[in-house]
Amino acid sequence: MLPTTPYDAKGLLTAAIRDDNPVVFLEHRWLYWAVDEVPEEPYEIPLGTSNILREGSRLTLVGTSWMNVECLRAADVLAKRGVEVEVVDVRTIAPFDETLIVESVRKTGRCLVTDNDWSHSGFNAEVVSRVSEQCSGQLKSPVKRIGFAPTPCPTVRSLENEFYPNAENIIRAVEAELDLSPTDLSAEDSSVTSGDSRVHSSLSRKLKPAFRNCLFPEASDGMCEDLPATCSPAAAWIPSKFVPPSFAR
Repeated sequence: MLPTTPYDAKGLLTAAIRDDNPVVFLEHRWLYWAVDEVPEEPYEIPLGTSNILREGSRLTLVGTSWMNVECLRAADVLAKRGVEVEVVDVRTIAPFDETLIVESVRKTGRCLVTDNDWSHSGFNAEVVSRVSEQCSGQLKSPVKRIGFAPTPCPTVRSLENEFYPNAENIIRAVEAELDLSPTDLSAEDSSVTSGDSRVHSSLSRKLKPAFRNCLFPEASDGMCEDLPATCSPAAAWIPSKFVPPSFAR
């Protein structure tokens, strides 16, 4: 299980506890600050069910966990130029029901799979395989995928920003798929051009006004490289709609 929203986290966890079989529940640490309405009464989200987070017609974006946040950011930017993409949240990868994804791809004719994992032998390869097998007659182009850079996971922030896939990577992949000119991202929120909600140092000054949600105002000049060692990067640069009111500046 790989929940994205607080609602899904509770519903999927309830289903996992009540299931008679062992269930692996994977929580992405960058989503711990997500805030949303969650019913107090118990409810379940059945295992193996996907969910459409945003409807569109030009291309299907398939995401897992945190990558759905990046997909939605990319979709918002693309929508400003009239490109509506559909975002499908997988929710659970085993059992994995591709029905909703296949239906979406048959509608859009194009698919880009995003995952917080290496693409080689990763889950996105399984999605690409199933979509290609079941949508061969409807695909306008081969299914594409985005994942980690093909290197060991780095521990230096400057390299991490290049290692983790982000909204900008998704935007550029969609533009290439639809033969669109590159979108100017200079005026967008810093999270669009950062792999894990942090910004590339070369864009820091240009995007500095977007650093309104930093939980560590003592950090030197809002520069990512100068954050204290105890800083949680995702907590510092999480988008405003995901920041609890008590923590927002």
